[in-house]
Amino acid sequence: MRMKWSLILLIFLLPFNAYGSTVYPEMFYINNNGVLLYKIINWWYFSPPEESSQLCGSSIRYLNRGNTRVGYHESKMILTFRIQDGFTDQLMVFKHCEGEDGPSILKCSSVNKKYFGRGVATDMSGKLLSKGIFVIKNVDKKHGRKVLKIESEIVFELEGVICGLMNGKIALYHGRTFLRHCPMESVDREGRYPITLKIINSGTKEVLSLYSAVVEVEPRKTTNTETPASCGPAGDQTFKKFDK
Repeated sequence: MRMKWSLILLIFLLPFNAYGSTVYPEMFYINNNGVLLYKIINWWYFSPPEESSQLCGSSIRYLNRGNTRVGYHESKMILTFRIQDGFTDQLMVFKHCEGEDGPSILKCSSVNKKYFGRGVATDMSGKLLSKGIFVIKNVDKKHGRKVLKIESEIVFELEGVICGLMNGKIALYHGRTFLRHCPMESVDREGRYPITLKIINSGTKEVLSLYSAVVEVEPRKTTNTETPASCGPAGDQTFKKFDK
């Protein structure tokens, strides 16, 4: 599908292979093109019906570099990555309310033994992701010190497919209460959403750990603060325009 000029003008060229920069610690790409995502969100919200599906099914990639602090608790053998300003609030990764079928966690599928030894990564919930906290347990002193030395090279890379627009955020899964809906073609045959998150050493381009989205069949036990709210009609949403 050919993109309208109104959308093309919101795209600016950046090198796709660059793992972020000190000038732009947060970077977004749609179909490999660098974009100012808040402008894309504003455009999509006010776009006419005949243009509202242009973004559907497009790949989206988010990079965060230069904001990470690595911590290591030697006696507890716990290594933590903390994004100082938190993870981006312009993307919706997890289902936001009861009744939606989107991902509920990002499950770690692999850790790099070169950096973590026998370390085990904690699965990412929405609460942890929004705060930008990543935890690796059972990391020995040798590997803990090794990761501390590459703190400035740590990059977080999130990839997914655009599935809709909700409350000023691009959604990476389908929801019945979204302001802008996309067809279900962006979900694979097994009902999984192609959402991945990587922690990368930008100096060597090695992947330190890899996380994938998981849609839980049975509702997991949550605390009162983690229980998703009930989904209301799409008309109940309000939109806050970004003016960055």
